[in-house]
Amino acid sequence: GRRVCVVVKEGCNQFLNAILLIGAYLMLMMEQSPETAAKTLAPLEAVATRKHYKTEGEEMADDLPITIQHCLRGIQLALDVGLVNLD
Repeated sequence: GRRVCVVVKEGCNQFLNAILLIGAYLMLMMEQSPETAAKTLAPLEAVATRKHYKTEGEEMADDLPITIQHCLRGIQLALDVGLVNLD
């Protein structure tokens, strides 16, 4: 298989952002489902300092974890209902 090297500053949220962008690439360009893309990215997500995605300035909420797979499903939903047009 192919290997991916993700280079970001230590201790920042850029690592999770990079994982999400790679997941979107897998879905859009490699035609993977959100579930398959998330499974492919599971080793990267596992080494992240936090397994939850958040935007800048938001506090982490343990009662509502949002995974990379949740985000990828949201991208797929936006595509399915026409909120995003890639043509």
